[in-house]
Amino acid sequence: VGAAPSIGKSALLIDLMRRACISDTDDENPPCGILFTTEMTPKQICGRVWKPEINAEKARFPLHDGIMASHYRQAFKEKINADRVHLKVVDATGKSIEWMRVQALQYSRMCNLKWIALDYAQNVHLDSKTAHTRAEAIGEMMETVRLMAKEMGVVFLLASQLNRNSREAGKYPDNANLKDASKFEEDAHVILLMDNLRNDEGEPLF
Repeated sequence: VGAAPSIGKSALLIDLMRRACISDTDDENPPCGILFTTEMTPKQICGRVWKPEINAEKARFPLHDGIMASHYRQAFKEKINADRVHLKVVDATGKSIEWMRVQALQYSRMCNLKWIALDYAQNVHLDSKTAHTRAEAIGEMMETVRLMAKEMGVVFLLASQLNRNSREAGKYPDNANLKDASKFEEDAHVILLMDNLRNDEGEPLF
């Protein structure tokens, strides 16, 4: 998931994980997820998991003016209480991808791990002893990401920032706008780009 700062890639990543790791039944082995955060604290992430504006029930409960009518409040509260989110949030600030792999392996022994998310790639500590350039180090990081997805049988969601030139007025970003684009483009199965298009005066186009 690629986006410039403040576009909403973290919110999207959090909501995807929240939806994927909810179990409304008494399933003894529900799907679980682990979210590595390198920017926000786990407490901030957990707070955003439950925010109405990124909740799956957005269309029903918050009204168009952002105020919840009294008869919606109880229904919304019941929905929140019914959701069972099996999501572990880990502070990965300054950590390497190999460190995250070890954490994920340990967590996978305790639950039915199906999802891993990293917010975001450019903040991962690159501790390679063999890479001579950043591009090579990013390549090694992506190899570990692929290994994690294969050996644990999980979906791996990776958030990435875009280059500054991605914000050119009136133009949609493309894969080339991803920072360290070549390895992400080569290794990702799906690339989702987000943007809030603006004109030359900085005003939203939509």
